[in-house]
Amino acid sequence: MVKKASLAWIAGFFIALTLLVFSLTRAPQAVTASSSSRALSQETLPLHGWTVCVDLGVGPVPGQSGNLQRVRMCHGDGWQVDTFCLEPAKPVPQVGVMCSMVSSTDFWCGDEVQQLREYQIQQTPPPAPPPTATPSPTSTTT
Repeated sequence: MVKKASLAWIAGFFIALTLLVFSLTRAPQAVTASSSSRALSQETLPLHGWTVCVDLGVGPVPGQSGNLQRVRMCHGDGWQVDTFCLEPAKPVPQVGVMCSMVSSTDFWCGDEVQQLREYQIQQTPPPAPPPTATPSPTSTTT
């Protein structure tokens, strides 16, 4: 009986050791920000709760020709995203207007104002704090 228990312990130890070595040798899948902000996954951007927080005025937008109306979108989680207007015939959304994402790059702030397209992420939320260690019950032989 003791021999079977020790064999099971040894097998469990080698399985755990193999998993540990495998996890340490795999390359980490880190997300790095580039100057284009396209490196950040759009799935990380929240869909709802955006507000027009700054009117950036008319100016150049990377990858676009001419000068376009620009606004900064802010989210309560800490995101700040620069956008440009897509429909010049409509008014620009005013500061304080609530918006939602309607695609991986576009924001909708109402039918009466222009849709906006993200072109640069200015700020991301701070990282979540590490989990706090909590004591767990353990069995102790006496």
